[in-house]
Amino acid sequence: QLKIPWWVYFLMSLLDVEANYMVLLSLKFTSLTSTTLLGSLTVPSVMICSKWLLARVFSPRHYTGVCLCLLGGTIMVWSDNTQQDDYEDHPYSYIGDLLAIIAALLYGLGDTLAEYAIKNIDRTEYLGMLGLFGFIISFLQCLALEYSSILNLLFHTTPTIQHKAFATMVWYIMSLVFYYVASSYFLTLSDATLLNLSLQTTSLWASVFDVVANGTIPPLVFFLAVLLVTLGVCVYQVGRECGTRPILEKEEESSRDESETLTTATPSGGDQEGGYMSIKM
Repeated sequence: QLKIPWWVYFLMSLLDVEANYMVLLSLKFTSLTSTTLLGSLTVPSVMICSKWLLARVFSPRHYTGVCLCLLGGTIMVWSDNTQQDDYEDHPYSYIGDLLAIIAALLYGLGDTLAEYAIKNIDRTEYLGMLGLFGFIISFLQCLALEYSSILNLLFHTTPTIQHKAFATMVWYIMSLVFYYVASSYFLTLSDATLLNLSLQTTSLWASVFDVVANGTIPPLVFFLAVLLVTLGVCVYQVGRECGTRPILEKEEESSRDESETLTTATPSGGDQEGGYMSIKM
């Protein structure tokens, strides 16, 4: 028996699937640099959603930490862009930029709902239903939008390309599974804003992989960006604890308090029955 209606999990899965799809689709129209930079908008998006849905109050230290992380993430992307020898022109880059912005907004809302579900409902139920509905939505959407590409991969490419494509997909799926399990555990200890701030370090791990695989040494400004992101996460973490009671829960509590106040009101004049009758009227 589910603790919340199934369609709630369906909507949460839809948010997540479409956000992932739009990020991947944006790479078709714009550069990885633009997609990564615009992905930083997930941080203000999740802050707005947390403030609206979870009634979270952010202190000046939180905003300072966020600004430091965004600045570091921007420097990381800029550093990566200046190292590119061949910059491919994207005539429809505005489409890719728009898709990346929409994906960031969806990620912000989805991560906020995930935080509430994990902390207030059940982490195992959340992961199970997200995986179930995520698979169904992805499978149907893949058949509807990528059917010709699937046929082309299966019947009009060499075995070498097929093996590489399937290996890439398997690795991508395994990475997502690990990410969702790890991030869900992280959200039991912290909040969605800090999760997305920590994800600003993705360029760091990409550079580490580049050093190991290709022997490419990043410029000194890159290490400045890493320092800013790390400092921003630390500043945010040591900020004052903020309230996380959902707005709906606070409204229910307020209504309950008002009901108790009416029930326990002291009768004014006359007998007790008459006093309560005047309150009901």
